[in-house]
Amino acid sequence: MIVADGRGTWADAADDEGLDRTIEEARHSQNLTQLVSSLTKRGEANMEAGRLSEAQRDFEEAIRVVPGVSRDMGWLACKPHASLAEILLERGDLLGGRSHASRAVEVAAASPMRSYALYAWTAASQVLQALGELEAAAAELRRAETFVRGSRDGRFTSFLSAAQLDFYCRSGDLEEAAAVARARDLTPNTVVSRDNDSEMTAFACYLLAGDEAAAADDVLERAITVARDERRVSLEVRALVARAVAREALGDRARALDSLALATRLGEPGGFVRTFSFGGTADLLRALLDVIDDGGGVAAGSSAYLRTLVDERAAPEPTMVAEAQVAPATVERLTARELEIIGLVAAGMRNQEIADHLVLSVATVKRHIANVYGKLDVTHRVEAVARAQALNLL
Repeated sequence: MIVADGRGTWADAADDEGLDRTIEEARHSQNLTQLVSSLTKRGEANMEAGRLSEAQRDFEEAIRVVPGVSRDMGWLACKPHASLAEILLERGDLLGGRSHASRAVEVAAASPMRSYALYAWTAASQVLQALGELEAAAAELRRAETFVRGSRDGRFTSFLSAAQLDFYCRSGDLEEAAAVARARDLTPNTVVSRDNDSEMTAFACYLLAGDEAAAADDVLERAITVARDERRVSLEVRALVARAVAREALGDRARALDSLALATRLGEPGGFVRTFSFGGTADLLRALLDVIDDGGGVAAGSSAYLRTLVDERAAPEPTMVAEAQVAPATVERLTARELEIIGLVAAGMRNQEIADHLVLSVATVKRHIANVYGKLDVTHRVEAVARAQALNLL
């Protein structure tokens, strides 16, 4: 879940009680413009705080009210639609997410709020990627990139960078992710602040995908501190899950489970699901569940919640298969070309080298690699090679 900073849509958010009062006053006076605006702000605050059900109710009410405002003010529903798309995606409702993402993009064209349009395109990109429509998802990101180009507001650029890093890492295109990081001059030593904590969390995930677990762990530790200070639970859950994977990669299972346990404790009230689909969490979730079932005394989410995460594998992308389906049948699903390409990946070739070797376009190679990731239920090259070796595909 890619979210704006703790100030909602890049604006100072009022305290919860102040928003509650404003909403009730707007309802009483039938000031519908104020009501939509305040419901959207409260929804953003609830979303940041990890209260996804409350946020969903606020955004749904805002959308119901918009038609009564003015025929020319339909763009006010842009942010609520985009936010609902993200919430439903997090919960695994891809069709619902797609519906709201489409509506957000449709009304974004009329929005005078630059942040609304940007958020609509990035939310649509996330949903389309989850549906396996990578070209359409990439197109939405390109629209956002064109929109941001030339902007002097660094928060727009940071927000887009987070979305791009997330997209390319999930697609397995670490070369493009590296290009984004270079363009933004991101390094493990970059200071993490409230203005870039989402971006730096996404950058840490890129480092982890590139087998730089120690650097990723350090960045995530700082991002978690900032998210906690800003009470941004949604971001903290994501960073905690990634940190668990990083610590597992470093051979520290105990601290990995501690990080994941805290993530499940924070994520359960909001019903977070997709966030726990980060590569490498399946085994850790099972291990955490075993510890809890054995009476290990770990402060984590409930056993029922953990079993849901284990069973559903965090609303897996349509291009992926559930953990239980990764079996000998997977070998049959991989085409000859996919087997050839994963072999070249295992040999250490990058996308351009593979394309040159097989006389293919880089785009075609990327598509084949994305398909392999989906069939093997992985999110990056190192994990793909390990899974392929375990299945005797190499």
